[in-house]
Amino acid sequence: MKLKKILVILFVAVLLLPQSFKAYAQTQDQSAVKIGEDFIVTPMWTNVNDITLLLGFKDGKAHCHGDINGFKGTTSISATFKLERKIPAGWSHVKTWTASTNSDFLSFYDSHSAIQGYRYRFSVTATVVRNGISETVSASVEGDYN
Repeated sequence: MKLKKILVILFVAVLLLPQSFKAYAQTQDQSAVKIGEDFIVTPMWTNVNDITLLLGFKDGKAHCHGDINGFKGTTSISATFKLERKIPAGWSHVKTWTASTNSDFLSFYDSHSAIQGYRYRFSVTATVVRNGISETVSASVEGDYN
């Protein structure tokens, strides 16, 4: 069973490699920026090092994998994962899952039936507690089931 789960996760990861994306930061007044002098890169979250979401499709199913990696000192992570389908009126709810841990790392995997020809969004909203401070974080990824 463990081997099957690992193979599915690896397969989903391979499917999603071409769907990677980059995020860029930009200051308000570009004319005043001195490269390497005027801006500081700061972390996006206080309690979370990174969130990884993977969404892949195979054999009529959406395969959803998410990892939340808290900084050292994280004592709990509670997360709600959602799968939604794009329709003309917006996003339609497909499935919601919850997961939690009393450590600094939460890993989630599940799958649900999907219909070809639609765009899907897999998202997470999590509450992460570190050194007694609670922080709510969120992230999402989208993909087309062709």
